[in-house]
Amino acid sequence: VATGSHCDAIPNAGRFDGTVGVLGGLEAIRALQRSGFKPRHSIELVLFTSEEPTRFGIGCLGSRLLASALDPSVGDTLMSDGQSLNEVRRAAGFTGSLTDVPLHEGAYAAFVELHIEQGPILEREQLDIGIVTAIAAPASIRIFVEGEGGHVDIRIFEKAWTAGCLCASVVSLLKPSKRRLAPPGPSIPWRRPACARSSRARSTVCRAGRGSRSTSGTSITHGAIPCSRTSRARATAWRPAAA
Repeated sequence: VATGSHCDAIPNAGRFDGTVGVLGGLEAIRALQRSGFKPRHSIELVLFTSEEPTRFGIGCLGSRLLASALDPSVGDTLMSDGQSLNEVRRAAGFTGSLTDVPLHEGAYAAFVELHIEQGPILEREQLDIGIVTAIAAPASIRIFVEGEGGHVDIRIFEKAWTAGCLCASVVSLLKPSKRRLAPPGPSIPWRRPACARSSRARSTVCRAGRGSRSTSGTSITHGAIPCSRTSRARATAWRPAAA
């Protein structure tokens, strides 16, 4: 039986994201040992790294490799800022071979993870703990928005399609809106964006991700902006419709 979580997180995720599952699992094992408990199966603590950061354009690298969902050759093929995954991890002190990471089938009978709720429901309902019934796995796409760039003073805005405006239009498609026919009252239900509703599943959500400009001048209209968006759904079949 395995327990554990990840040791890295996205910016501003909070100090308990992932960490509580690692340290919580460690404390649980120690508590069982102190109590004299004798498990039928061995209990192992697993710590995943490079789960949430997407510097290589893909998440969950540690768990994917452990589950044989990725070939170890990605160590040489995944690149970030001119460096391969193997080069980056060796510089960080991870010198073992990725071929030693995958587990054989049936290695674990179960995996248990303690994780913070990334939302307000437990606190709002004054509940100490909840049981996860499904995971809304992500699917991301990259978008390269091209428009007309140039000096802001000489652009005729009635005719110019700047990349910034076009990118904002893409983001606006992912924004929830208030229902037009909502009854009066302090609580107005929100309508999910069309891309999420297109999957016909209430659990599907869509969000805008990374966006960067080609230049940083204040008097410039941008000709091209790369950005990304992510959809999450409980079933794999629902995500392509949202994309």
